Amino acid sequence: MKIAFVMSRFDYSNVENKYGIGYYIAEHFKKNNCEIEYYLHDNSNYEFPFKIKQGIYKYFSSKKYYRSREPKLLKSQTAPLIDKIYQSDCDIAFSFGSLPIAYLNIKIPVFFWTDAFFSGLTNFYEEFTDLSESTLQNGNQIEIDAVNNSKKIFVSSQWAKDDAIKSYNVNPDKILVIPFGPNLDINHSEKYINDLIEKKDKTKINLLFLGKEWIRKGGDIAHNITEELNKKGINAKLLVVGCKDCNIQSKFIENYGFLYKSKKEDADKLKELFETSHYLIMPSRAETFGHVFCEANAFGMPNIASKNGGIPSVITNDINGKLIDSIEDITSYIIDKYNNYDDYKRLSMYSFNEFKSRLNWDSSIKNIIKEINSSIS
Repeated sequence: MKIAFVMSRFDYSNVENKYGIGYYIAEHFKKNNCEIEYYLHDNSNYEFPFKIKQGIYKYFSSKKYYRSREPKLLKSQTAPLIDKIYQSDCDIAFSFGSLPIAYLNIKIPVFFWTDAFFSGLTNFYEEFTDLSESTLQNGNQIEIDAVNNSKKIFVSSQWAKDDAIKSYNVNPDKILVIPFGPNLDINHSEKYINDLIEKKDKTKINLLFLGKEWIRKGGDIAHNITEELNKKGINAKLLVVGCKDCNIQSKFIENYGFLYKSKKEDADKLKELFETSHYLIMPSRAETFGHVFCEANAFGMPNIASKNGGIPSVITNDINGKLIDSIEDITSYIIDKYNNYDDYKRLSMYSFNEFKSRLNWDSSIKNIIKEINSSIS
């Protein structure tokens, strides 16, 4: 199968950038014998007026306006790609997210994979609060057009599927839940994971927190859990990586700053933290999926997380982690596993098995290819 991979404002070859997910999707399509042609939205000649409009809203209004949610702009960015794809011999078009394909009116079938629809993001993420009326109308219209333009839609969680059905009246048969994978290159053996679990320090608990946004990702909650564990006599540390606004000075926090995957020294340190930590903790206030949960499970590390957004489609209680009911509940859970290390070892192996069977790019892409072939045959 030959795929026209349509992209919007990201470099598929750059693993470090915000849209590294595009890289992993494309690479795993290739690994499964698909040929990829890349089609990138160019800056449109029509963009300047919308930049001006966005600037006016920024400085003179309490409401947010996003030019990325302008149908006219998206159409002008998509138009040059239509002729190029027409002239290609691609079998389907595919994108991460709905924006690149909403106005891709071509003869071959169109598919997209997303973690959230505009309606789900609105008033959930901070950047999607206090939106202008035009952005609200445009954002929802684009999603409707993308849904109508697609042969089939893949989403990373049941939360996203339920939102699409409720907000855009999507036929449930048209939308399929398939999880994302880790944004790391990982291929561990069961023996490697067994050895990691056996070697972990049994005299303390390291809680690994990975995330740029301290408040949204629940860093303060993670710190409170760490503090409570210490009050109950457990030697616990919160290991913070990649956070830009962690300003708590605490004897329970070790802050490693931002670690770059492309730098060997940083990559080695990140690997060491995954290997030696006991839990990945990310009690996010807003989260559409959470690739880091897959990464933790790939190292046999269970996850501690909140119940909102797409997280419950990633984490199953006592299989690959625990969803938080309260700080008291989760500290008791961690202490129980600390005092019964065989239970912790079983949870760790279950977590690794979840990664191997479900939370990895290869199995997800295989399922997507199967669904695509079935829908176009």
